[in-house]
Amino acid sequence: MGKLILQLNDDCLLEIFSYFDLLQITRLRFVCTRFNEVAENAYRCCRILDCVELTKKRKMTGKKLEEIASKVGKFVHTLKISYSPQYSPRRYNNFASRYGVESSRYNPWYRDYSDEDEDQYEFSYMFRKLKRSYKTYDNFSDKDISSTESEEESEEESEAQAQARFEAEAKAKVQKENEEKCRFIKIFEYCVSLKHLHTIGKVTEVFVEETQKTFLRETIINLETLQMESAEVDSEIGIYILAAEHLESLILTSCYITGTWLAQLHNLKELNVGGSDVIELSSVFERFCRTNPTLQKLNVYKAEFFDNALLGVATRCLKNLMHLNIGQDSYNYRYEPLLDLPNLTHLTIRYATTEVHTLLKALAAQNRLEYLNLSIKSSSSKRIQKALTAFETLKVLKIHYCRDMDDEFLQNLPKSSVLEEIYVPWTKVTDSGVNRLISKNSALRYIDVTNCSSISESLVHALKRHTHNPPLTIAAYGTNIRAGYKRSDLEIRVSNERFLYYKSGKQNYDY
Repeated sequence: MGKLILQLNDDCLLEIFSYFDLLQITRLRFVCTRFNEVAENAYRCCRILDCVELTKKRKMTGKKLEEIASKVGKFVHTLKISYSPQYSPRRYNNFASRYGVESSRYNPWYRDYSDEDEDQYEFSYMFRKLKRSYKTYDNFSDKDISSTESEEESEEESEAQAQARFEAEAKAKVQKENEEKCRFIKIFEYCVSLKHLHTIGKVTEVFVEETQKTFLRETIINLETLQMESAEVDSEIGIYILAAEHLESLILTSCYITGTWLAQLHNLKELNVGGSDVIELSSVFERFCRTNPTLQKLNVYKAEFFDNALLGVATRCLKNLMHLNIGQDSYNYRYEPLLDLPNLTHLTIRYATTEVHTLLKALAAQNRLEYLNLSIKSSSSKRIQKALTAFETLKVLKIHYCRDMDDEFLQNLPKSSVLEEIYVPWTKVTDSGVNRLISKNSALRYIDVTNCSSISESLVHALKRHTHNPPLTIAAYGTNIRAGYKRSDLEIRVSNERFLYYKSGKQNYDY
C-alpha cells in the first residue's frame, strides 16, 4: 500500500503536498529522493511565511524556522513575524513592585558585563533574592512563606557565589537573545520579494546598525501592505514608510506613534490606528485626509485623538470611504456626519449610544449598507432594534451587548435573500426564534448565539430534520446544547477545542 503513492505523477504529489504546512513538507523531504524533489517544488509554490503560527502552534525551533526561511524566502510575498525580548526593564519593574522593592535603574540583561560596577553587583544580588522569593510565592501558600524563607536563609550562598552565578546566567541570556536577533535578521534577508509585512512586537529594536537599518528601509520601500502591532513607530520608521511608493495599506494597531510623518502620506487605501497612542496626530489628521482622498478603509477604534471635529473632517474629505470603524468607551459621537459618505457599505460602531438609532434609520432608507457591527453602550436598545429591522441589503449583522434583544427582533427582521451572517450573542433569543429566522432567510450560512441561555437541544433536533443550502454553521458556545453536531450541510459548534459529533446515531469524538 505504501508504494502506491509513488506511482502517482509529480503533479498529483504536488497537489497532495499543498495540503501540508511547511513543517510537514520539511519532514517529507527526508522520506525519499523523489519526495525531496516534490518538496522543493512545493517550496516554490509557497507565498506566505507565517513564523508566528509555526513557532506557537507547531512548536518549531528558531533554527528550524531559519532553515525553512532559507528554502521558501525568495518565493514568499507575505511575511508574519514577531519579536519580544525575554528580559526588559519593564518586566523587572513590575516584578520589583509586586514585592515592594524599589526599582533599579539597571537592566542586568543589557549591560556590559565587563564593566566593574559595584552598584551592578548589589543589584544582581537583590535581583537573585527577588527571583527566589517569586518562586516561593508561586509554589506555596502565604502561611508557608515565612518558614520557607527561614530555610532559604540558612542555605543561602555567599555573596560572591551569588554574584558569579548571576553574571554567568545573565551572559548566557544575553548571548541567546543576540542569537535570536541574528536569526530574525537572517529570516528578513531570505525574504527578498516581500509585498506584505506583518510584525508583532518591537521589531525595530533588532535593526540597530546602519547596514541593518538600510536593509529595513529597502524592505519597506517595496511593500504594498505594512502591518505592525505593539510597536513604537517613530519619525525614523515614518521616513521609511514615506519612501514606500506602492504602499496602499498601513495598519498600526496598539502602537505608540510619534511625529508628523503621517500627514505626508499619499494615495493610501487603508489606514488602521485602532488602539494606538498617537501623539500630535490630531493636528495633522486633517492634512492626511486632504492628501488621501482615495482612502477606502479607516479604523480609529479606541483612538482618543479622534473626536467629533475630526469625524466631520473625515466625512468631508474622504468621499470614497467604504469601511469605517469608530468608537470610544469614554466619548460620545454625533453620528449625523456619517450620512455624507456616499460609498459607505461597511460600518462598525463600538460603544454606541441610543442616539445611533437616528443614523440607522437614515442608512436603512439609503439602502446601501452591507455590513453592520454594533456594540451598544446603553442597557435599553428597543429603538435601535426597531431601526435595525428596516435594513434589507445587509449581508452581515453583528449586535453585541444588546441583552434585552429577544425573538421579537428576529421576527421583525425583513425576509432577505442576501443576509448571510447574523451575530446575536448574550441575548434572550430562543430555539423557535432562531428556527423562524432560518426559514425566512434562504442565504443564511452562519448564526452566533453564544451564551444565549434559552438555546437548547431542541434546536439541534429541529435543524436535523431539514437540508440546508448553503451549509449552515451555528456557534452555540455557552448554551444548553451539550454536544455539537456535524454533517455536510449543518454544523453546530459547542467548544473551541473539540466537538462531540453525532454520526448515524452513534457518538464519536473528533479532535
